[in-house]
Amino acid sequence: MARRTTARSDPPLTVTDRHARGLLRRFLEDERERAAEVRRRRRRQPLHGAPSLRAAHRVLENLDKAWAPRTLASYTDTTSDGVARLGLACLETEAAWLADWPGIAARSFLRRYLVRPGDTIYRSKSRGHAAFSSHSLERVIQRGDNWRSIARELRVASLVANPRLYDLAKAADFRQMLVPGSCGVFVGDFDSSLPFIRFDTFLPITAAGRGRCDLLVELAGLLWIGDRYQALMPALFFPDEPNELMDEVLATYERHRRLLERTHEPGEDWFGLALAQKDAEGGSSIP
Repeated sequence: MARRTTARSDPPLTVTDRHARGLLRRFLEDERERAAEVRRRRRRQPLHGAPSLRAAHRVLENLDKAWAPRTLASYTDTTSDGVARLGLACLETEAAWLADWPGIAARSFLRRYLVRPGDTIYRSKSRGHAAFSSHSLERVIQRGDNWRSIARELRVASLVANPRLYDLAKAADFRQMLVPGSCGVFVGDFDSSLPFIRFDTFLPITAAGRGRCDLLVELAGLLWIGDRYQALMPALFFPDEPNELMDEVLATYERHRRLLERTHEPGEDWFGLALAQKDAEGGSSIP
């Protein structure tokens, strides 16, 4: 008689701090290899204009494919005056590029391409406003379902931490910043003297307790229902243009500005501050 066996699912992998540091080194090495591959692809993809709008989109499609190995997010559309355009968000991990900011392991950067039919191709580049410490990336690796899915978490943080949020944080004198991901929350101190929003750690999504941190609950409802966060791509690449979702995100941060204006003290819990603020306000959002 054949022996009956009971199928058992493997227990979830526990990623220790030491293991996370090793996986982060591998991720950064892989990122540098992807950057080298993109450079090789771009050398084979000459930049040129296009005679028609359809041809313009073919040019941008080829550029999108060339950048694909290291792209966090890409966005293509056509403007009302018939210009095809492409926006790309990537990570920069080269130590020389980040040397001015010790402790930062990666920072977002942007590439934009515009093709006007019958004209040449225009391109621009800029540094993004999301910066990640080594510690934050290690915690993403530990708290994600699969350490290789780290790019999804970084994509959301890079989309939310766009120029409009940075300008709000600077104008409102914020001292900290929270952005919810799919399996955790990016948290960090905000320093207006830095040209980016720095994320220092990545806390577990359950740390605040279900429904207890108004800011995170409201942001999660805006960003994660149906992966709605992807609608923020135009706000990242073309921040001067209207974006309804980004308006809602900024309004949410505005309502909770008293929490974000507080300086985070070492050893304090970010979520503890959020709950204390909620209790002080009687459980309601700040008008």
